[in-house]
Amino acid sequence: TIEDDGDGCYTCTWIPSAAGTAYKISIDFAGTFGGRAGPIRGSPFVADAEAAAATCTSSDRSLAGTALQSQVTTFVKTLRSFTLATAKGLGKNISDDGDLKALLSVKEHLRQIVIKTEEFDTAIETNRAALGYLKRRSIKFPALDKSINSLESAAEY
Repeated sequence: TIEDDGDGCYTCTWIPSAAGTAYKISIDFAGTFGGRAGPIRGSPFVADAEAAAATCTSSDRSLAGTALQSQVTTFVKTLRSFTLATAKGLGKNISDDGDLKALLSVKEHLRQIVIKTEEFDTAIETNRAALGYLKRRSIKFPALDKSINSLESAAEY
């Protein structure tokens, strides 16, 4: 189901038909209000459906549930790890005599930045949007402000 929240946001609810399946979810913008029609940024999305454990409550599966908290925390750790390793790799001193190994290492770090930029930008925007939604709606979420601050801090690199 899709519900218009009346503020430019939409709430989508979907229940997968089978556990243990990866679903590809495509979301297209219709091009209304002068906008360009086509897939929204990051679409298609991939969602892995898992069998619900007996202890898994509906609140665990909601936008404000433990799954989102875990996803945000994992993404922030991944982003920080990448940015710290890349900064360290780019900060290596290269001798005047053309240290080939050091030059190749710097080149590889630059290549990884090019490869990962769109992926990280999309994930930053997705996480920022989800956390912003929770904050605007005053939805109870464990450590919401801490999650927002961690994301913004990691995104600054």
